[in-house]
Amino acid sequence: MPALLGVIGLGLYGAGLLRAQPVIQDNFDSYATVSDMTAAGWRLSALNPALVTTTFPTFEQGRALRLRANPVPNAAPAVGMWYRTNVYTDFFVAIDLVDWPGTDKNQAMVLFGHLTDAATGTVPENINPAAAQGVICNYDASQYGENPTDRRQGQFQINVVNAGFATRTLAIAEVTFQPGRSYRITFSGRAGRYVAKAYDH
Repeated sequence: MPALLGVIGLGLYGAGLLRAQPVIQDNFDSYATVSDMTAAGWRLSALNPALVTTTFPTFEQGRALRLRANPVPNAAPAVGMWYRTNVYTDFFVAIDLVDWPGTDKNQAMVLFGHLTDAATGTVPENINPAAAQGVICNYDASQYGENPTDRRQGQFQINVVNAGFATRTLAIAEVTFQPGRSYRITFSGRAGRYVAKAYDH
């Protein structure tokens, strides 16, 4: 299964499966550079590319994918996503969060299903994250804010997202991932029914 190490910022991952079609499965072990990953069919998009980095750190006997979005507070938001252009009606995606950093920043890790461009309804090679629409499963590390007086609590959600990052929440679970632990998140969609699950390894 895909592995993600220390997600900082908003990482969007899209893939899926439809019966009788091949399954896309990737553990990132064969990648050392962004060029390696794009050559394998993945597409990288960022709201501000200068604020987003992708690295492939060693993890156990292989490699993990680390996507970092580094916003400039009160000046420049940062969003980065890796996705594929394959189109499926039904889908199942899964990702492993390895060694969760336990960030107290108000940031999110996201799995994206039915990703399309809001203007065209297609999945272009270079979709702007701010123009993306679809349904997402997301874990927000500090849902209620990151200031000293804010309540510290994570949330696991399913949302419909539209252009401009406008969302409509379908489901919420109050969950806080613990620093140093590893988690698996799965997200599926079939016949308009969406299911998101989080597992503690």
